[in-house]
Amino acid sequence: MRSRVVCLGGFMCSGKSSVGRELSLRLGHEFLDTDEMVEARAGLSVAEIFARLGEPEFRLMEREAVLEALDGSGRVVSLGGGALLDEGSRSAVLARSFLVMLDVRPETVLKRAWSAGRRARPLLDGGVRALMESRAEAYSSCHMRVATDDLAVEAVADAVMKGLPLLEAGV
Repeated sequence: MRSRVVCLGGFMCSGKSSVGRELSLRLGHEFLDTDEMVEARAGLSVAEIFARLGEPEFRLMEREAVLEALDGSGRVVSLGGGALLDEGSRSAVLARSFLVMLDVRPETVLKRAWSAGRRARPLLDGGVRALMESRAEAYSSCHMRVATDDLAVEAVADAVMKGLPLLEAGV
């Protein structure tokens, strides 16, 4: 298989990081999480960056992390939930990676966020359904989609692996 970058996009709690780690193990690829990259650089959590520096500053840092993650091969990259809102990032991801969108229903997001103790997610306060609707256009372009609501991490990874021949075909 070509060593192109595989990116996982989607809403928070769609399983991007968990599935990304599983895929990286299966493919023998490096795993990168753009939220973790931003946190490491800033020395703050995503929630702290939003609170102290604001969303616009976070989005700038996120764009830098996305472009850095794409600058390589043999990687699986978990994109932050809002990373594809930036047109430049979205264009770069579509051109330089195989983008798999992990779809999730609003009720699943809330269930996963609460069960994982992730109430500190700053954008959850604005209403999940409204936020998902506002991101629909940015989330519409991809090479593959997988609905993750009722699937275990391994099953989602299986579905993505089945789609990777599209990567071989140069999609």
